[in-house]
Amino acid sequence: MKRIYTKDRVLYWMTLSLSLIICLYFANQKVGYHIDELYSYGLANSYSHPFPNAINQWLSGSYYHDYLSADWAHRFNYLAVYQNQVQDVHPPLYYFLLHTISSCVPGIFSKWLGLGLNLVSHLLSLTMIILIGRKMSTQSYIPYALALLWGLSVGGLNTFLFIRMYSLLTCMGLILLYQIICLLDQGHYHLRSWIGLSLTVMLGSLTHYYFIIYAGLLFIFWLVIQLRRSQWKFLIKVGSAGLIGLGLAYLFFPAMISHLTQSNRGSETLTNLRQVGLGQNLLTYLRFINWELLGKMPWGLFLAIFIISVIVYYQKRPYLKHTRSNLTQKLLIIGPALAFFALVQVISHYLTPRYIYLIYPQLILYFAYYPLAAWSSFKDWRKYLTGAVFALMLIFNLYQPTLTYTYPQQYQLNQTINSRSPVNAIVLTDQKWKLIRLTTYLQDYQHVYPWSAKEWSIDSFPQLADHQQSLDIYILDQAFPLSQIKGTLKQVYPDFQSKITYQDQTLTLIHLE
Repeated sequence: MKRIYTKDRVLYWMTLSLSLIICLYFANQKVGYHIDELYSYGLANSYSHPFPNAINQWLSGSYYHDYLSADWAHRFNYLAVYQNQVQDVHPPLYYFLLHTISSCVPGIFSKWLGLGLNLVSHLLSLTMIILIGRKMSTQSYIPYALALLWGLSVGGLNTFLFIRMYSLLTCMGLILLYQIICLLDQGHYHLRSWIGLSLTVMLGSLTHYYFIIYAGLLFIFWLVIQLRRSQWKFLIKVGSAGLIGLGLAYLFFPAMISHLTQSNRGSETLTNLRQVGLGQNLLTYLRFINWELLGKMPWGLFLAIFIISVIVYYQKRPYLKHTRSNLTQKLLIIGPALAFFALVQVISHYLTPRYIYLIYPQLILYFAYYPLAAWSSFKDWRKYLTGAVFALMLIFNLYQPTLTYTYPQQYQLNQTINSRSPVNAIVLTDQKWKLIRLTTYLQDYQHVYPWSAKEWSIDSFPQLADHQQSLDIYILDQAFPLSQIKGTLKQVYPDFQSKITYQDQTLTLIHLE
């Protein structure tokens, strides 16, 4: 027994260490941000202005720096975070945690603050996958193989690299799944389990509203299983734990009701539920799974491997056909996940894989378990066959040259801006909400003029505060014709030489000196 425990401990730390190294490697490659990642920092740390939408006036670069980082005067100001989230469309738990980390290093904005929080969630998720895998299999190495197949997959790494609440959401979903499976095995009520279940539902609901959907589906599947056993008291107690957890989340954050029913996100969700067909976005979301979990493996090949593995698995272990616990565990893993997938691909307002990151581990737990377990049943060739299957699955998992959230395309822009130190900047945009995209750059200027005008006019062009200083002009999404801008610059700043130093489909950067 001691030898088994030692072996498991070694495998556990090897799994976490390998995942940690890979995560840190790709985290170091991250050189840019999605607009929502910048909102994560801003909503967690800004005071009195949850959105950096000030326009048509000269601002200090510190306006943007204070938006992204926690300043000394407002460290650990959770009331400000709470109020920001009331005005946003998400619950506050993730932002509380990010603000706590930022408050420990006031005045500093860094990708490592958000990635550090995600890394803890990622490692906890790996731990939960291992614990669930131990419930599924008696083979000591299968739980760790399952954990690595998710943790090192494109989907798992994207979940970690995206500085939003989805890594924490995935962790909360796995904790709840593990608790429900444990309750299934126990078959009776413990006060400690009841309290833990309530806390998980409360914290998950305060992380992202999609957790409520997953938790509801998980409870429904569990309750249906319990109805067959006629354990009414047990059923009522566990059901009440979930409802109390949801009620506590509402009491802490009543704005969740208006978010779900009256906000733009809530309205879009309800509209999609009424108008979008069940299969309208299905192929798109299946493509996400294929890219991020299967390495673009042909679906025919995947289904063939899975079906053959299931047949081999049950032929080698015929007694499992009659093991109710084994089958119900797998039903609790895959049933709610597939139901969640079917629902989310209908109601989601954007077609993006982030909304199904929550169920990526469950898909790995179910669909990767059978190939690993089936081929490990051949005693003479167990190690070789299982190792070959694991290696093949891992290779397909990692077969993608670039992860979504590292943004290598922003490296050139970073180098262009960092190669000099201009004092002033003017930003031309047709919509003020787009300014968030440039906050990481604007924070380094002394003066910034975010300008939004419906019509191009030389009379309204902001005059440079100090004509002796260099100037950068950012043009977002070709807000104004570039030829007109160049002509105006020659008239307004005749002593300056202008040069386009960076240009892509969404941004043009002109430098004057």
